[in-house]
Amino acid sequence: MQNLLLYIKNNLTPTLAQILLQALKNSNNEKFFTFVLENIETICTWLNSSEFKNRYLSIKHPYPPLINPNFIEIDASRHCAELAWDLNLPLPKHYKFIYISPHGVGAAAFLRYLNQCCDVTCFASWVLPPDAKERYCLNYMCLNDNTITQYAINISEINLPYFDKYLSLLDFNSKIICGVRDPIGILKHNWGRDWSKVLRNYPSEFNLTYDWRYYIDYLAHQNHKIKIDINELQQGVFIISYLLKYFNKDNVYYLDMEEIRQSKAFDTMNLLAINFNFT
Repeated sequence: MQNLLLYIKNNLTPTLAQILLQALKNSNNEKFFTFVLENIETICTWLNSSEFKNRYLSIKHPYPPLINPNFIEIDASRHCAELAWDLNLPLPKHYKFIYISPHGVGAAAFLRYLNQCCDVTCFASWVLPPDAKERYCLNYMCLNDNTITQYAINISEINLPYFDKYLSLLDFNSKIICGVRDPIGILKHNWGRDWSKVLRNYPSEFNLTYDWRYYIDYLAHQNHKIKIDINELQQGVFIISYLLKYFNKDNVYYLDMEEIRQSKAFDTMNLLAINFNFT
């Protein structure tokens, strides 16, 4: 370790050294430490390059990559995904779009259209691990999986550990589909909602021999007291203004929930397929 610190001191300015040391401090991944030790010359060469200065240092990027993301061999393994996170590598850019969906804008229906009708793999964010690193790793592995030809990313909440880093590693010029709904409708959907019902823990197929009480129990609220939590609404409903700070607003398409109702859904999905280049 002393040799590493001495090499950093002799080859990087204090500003560049701080970038590398902060990344080491934030990680508990021994494989990342080993990678840095074995590739310290390459890392320092990149950090000292004019390309790094112009693309990342000049704009004060909060999580600049520690190696050139355009010249690295990667695969779809968990090992590479975790290493990419620690190296601050941006996610590969070939996802079709990012779908921002405050809770209550018809995201479940829209994602079903994407996954089952359009062959676009897009995982509902509310069933993913509540950790930004885990979501980054999942996206990274899927985007490097040759069997997945069309991929999109869903964001429905912002109260995740390391979420600022996660957003910073997405492409600023990503195409965005942003779900919206009338304010009263979205509040009616979310205010006092029993969120224990998100997971459908009942048999999805049934016949006349099944116990109907499974379904009655699922439909019934477990807690009849309405919970008023403004902070919860800010983290899962009123999220658009926070998220759009990380993206080019010229690339945002606002999708009103009314446009994916049964009578309009087919035409809407055809239009989106053309605009966002999916089948």
